[in-house]
Amino acid sequence: MPLASAEFAGPVNAELETNALATLTGAGELNAFTLFFESQLADAVSLSTDPRLPTAEFPANWRTPVWLVPPIGVCPGEKVRVAFSWRERGAHRWDVCRAAEKSG
Repeated sequence: MPLASAEFAGPVNAELETNALATLTGAGELNAFTLFFESQLADAVSLSTDPRLPTAEFPANWRTPVWLVPPIGVCPGEKVRVAFSWRERGAHRWDVCRAAEKSG
């Protein structure tokens, strides 16, 4: 689930504030999330810290953080909202909660 996308061809804003909605595929307890990035550096050159990549392709010196959140019991098809903000000097904030169902 992409949280944000940025184009670096011009001036870069060093702050990010975004949120995304995720539909869960399994039941259980949601108690953590991870963030990673992917960057297309040139036509045939990309960089990704996606932990699902084979170990040989994953840059070992760029760890993918896992943030713990208060546990939420979840069911398949349920939606959760992930809100994330990042500031230039590394200050960050996140929140994960059940998405409010729209009525009517």
